[in-house]
Amino acid sequence: PRAAEMAGPLVAQVPDNGAGTLALTAHAFARGDYAEAIALHEHGAEGNPLVKSLTLAWAHLGQGRMTEALAALDSIPAETGLGPFALYCRELMLALAGDAEGALAILEDPANGVGEALNRRGVLAHLQLLGLTERFDDALAMIDAEFGGPNDPQLRRMAEAFHARRSLPFDLITGPADGMAEVYAVLAAAIRNPQGAQDTLIYAQAALAINPRLSDARIILGQVFEEMGQPELAERAFAAVPEADGF
Repeated sequence: PRAAEMAGPLVAQVPDNGAGTLALTAHAFARGDYAEAIALHEHGAEGNPLVKSLTLAWAHLGQGRMTEALAALDSIPAETGLGPFALYCRELMLALAGDAEGALAILEDPANGVGEALNRRGVLAHLQLLGLTERFDDALAMIDAEFGGPNDPQLRRMAEAFHARRSLPFDLITGPADGMAEVYAVLAAAIRNPQGAQDTLIYAQAALAINPRLSDARIILGQVFEEMGQPELAERAFAAVPEADGF
């Protein structure tokens, strides 16, 4: 909220200020004001058209407009760096809508490259979807292949359920706002480098402003603070990551 309060006057004076728009957008998603998020980006405030499309997609979904949400994702060319991630967002949207088989079809299509680019959270989503479609043996095999077995509390809970032939609810994200937090966390990881530390911090903090439970963003914060020579801030960020999240 503090960042949004400071960003409001800034964006009013300089409408194309990217950092200010990001802060206002994160605040809009955090409070479920999807109309405000759309208004901020339909007027061209976001300089990156790919990020704009991802933002509009999740905001439209927040307003219950799946057709418009998917159309926004379709506007991202497949050959761009965010093409596979746009498909991953489509998978998450279908999973939220209860279409586990449709979501799996995206993840498991070798032509689109989504499965190859999954981070830990993406693999967890894949596991939950396998369980929901009663492909328990495939899920157990994936735990072994991707993680070397159920070696943390989260994976052990999943493995126990799958051994018992029991599915788990899809809860990687619980709504459109969480989806936008995923976007910001992935962007933070994608642009992370010593020269872009400030931008990485901004995106990671935007992710946490929407979803404080998003441990990936906290880990990124800790890593960047370490690189910046701020061990106390790094330790604080790492300490906030639950052991159950596998860190």
